[in-house]
Amino acid sequence: MPGLTFGLGSVIGATVLVSVLVYLLRGIDFIPIISDWATEVLSIITDQKADN
Repeated sequence: MPGLTFGLGSVIGATVLVSVLVYLLRGIDFIPIISDWATEVLSIITDQKADN
């Protein structure tokens, strides 16, 4: 059971970390490639949340 909870916690933590990182990178306008990529990833994440 400890392995299962560790794995689940790791996945949830990584999801939150990546979401926050993408949200922060979205605001970077002076690097258009990263900004466009971050906006696309954030829209995919929000679409997935809306579907669930």
